[in-house]
Amino acid sequence: MDNPKFVKDYVKILKEVGATEFKNKFRTPVLVGVGMLGQIDDNRKVAGRKTAVISINNMEEVSQTESLADRVWPVCKSGDGKPGPGITVGRVAGNDVVIPEYSVSQQHCQFFYEPMRVVICDLGALNGTMVAGKRVAPRARVPVKNKDTLVLGRYQFHYLSPVGFLERVQAVSQIL
Repeated sequence: MDNPKFVKDYVKILKEVGATEFKNKFRTPVLVGVGMLGQIDDNRKVAGRKTAVISINNMEEVSQTESLADRVWPVCKSGDGKPGPGITVGRVAGNDVVIPEYSVSQQHCQFFYEPMRVVICDLGALNGTMVAGKRVAPRARVPVKNKDTLVLGRYQFHYLSPVGFLERVQAVSQIL
């Protein structure tokens, strides 16, 4: 499969190549879509911004959407992203990871590989970035761990290390 997009696509690959080859092939962390939080707040207009403003009242109320649930975004440099050490995430082309949703800023955040850890840095996104239920201050570098819940705009994700992703794909393969 040339361009897997969902966990079920990765299950097919795992079944075809086995766990050892899967580990060798998929060596970067991933974001796996969970659902959407909150709603677009039509009452708040921000001059000059194209990003939709959202309001989140309850972190527990996640809406499932077929286009997002179990969708996989590899956290790695792409040919479209900006040169440099950071892996950019945003809603428009020109980012390494593109999440086409108006509550995600054009350039929302960056991931950086540091010795012994991966960190996320909010780039001043209008709706902010959250890690494990806590808002990331703009330009602050916050470590992310396997299975952390991230919120970008109104999209909720699980951050999975390469080993964590293999475990998730193996678990799903047991029920498919």
